[in-house]
Amino acid sequence: MVGLPVVVVLVLVSVVASVFATRAFMAPQISEQTTEASEAQEQIEVLTKRLETTIRESAEREEQLRKELEAAQETSKDKGEKKDAPTAGGVSSPWLEEGFSTGDSTLDGEVKAFCDARSDRSMDRETAAFEVFKGVAWSDYVERDNAQKPTGDNWRVEYARQYYENDCTGNCYEFAAFVMYCLQYMGYPDAMAEAVVLELQGGDWGDHGLVFVTNAQGDSCLCDTSRGVDGWMLPSGAYNYEIKTF
Repeated sequence: MVGLPVVVVLVLVSVVASVFATRAFMAPQISEQTTEASEAQEQIEVLTKRLETTIRESAEREEQLRKELEAAQETSKDKGEKKDAPTAGGVSSPWLEEGFSTGDSTLDGEVKAFCDARSDRSMDRETAAFEVFKGVAWSDYVERDNAQKPTGDNWRVEYARQYYENDCTGNCYEFAAFVMYCLQYMGYPDAMAEAVVLELQGGDWGDHGLVFVTNAQGDSCLCDTSRGVDGWMLPSGAYNYEIKTF
């Protein structure tokens, strides 16, 4: 009869042999998965660096255009013209045959600087407009006391300027107002920012700002910066909403 110590030794030997056999069998798979994970991480790092470079280059280009705008405004001021006076011709847009104007000369230049820093005629209109939309959608969200209840006929100009003049930050109303003018600059003339009450996923209703626009295919759409890039040109019936009057 085999003694208990011998049995224990045999069991231990069997376990160790099983472990080594399993390791030997799984080694190629583990190595392959490790390689794939390493390659995926490298791809993430490359894409992250590419995105950071794109954002930095856009910011640098916008800063250059902003300085040119300020210099032009100072020159205009020196000539005795009112800096913030509405202009009939507005600014030129590579996407429009005629000039673009919001009715506010300062905002005209701000919209132009922002859009031109992120798009050019090497792109088709939809791609260029999407790049501009992303620039707003990726902005930092900041709540300000003077951007809570959009009222009056001029709130879109006021809120759009607040967005740009506060380092391109703001809330959904300010984002929507600025996107509206950017889309008009890009050749979407019916783009309109609206304050709405929106049915949320849980069934409650909340205040929000959206942009309603007709896309290049003639479809009625809405743009929602709160959804990031997924908020671009959604069907107008994607949400249950009511336009709100404060």
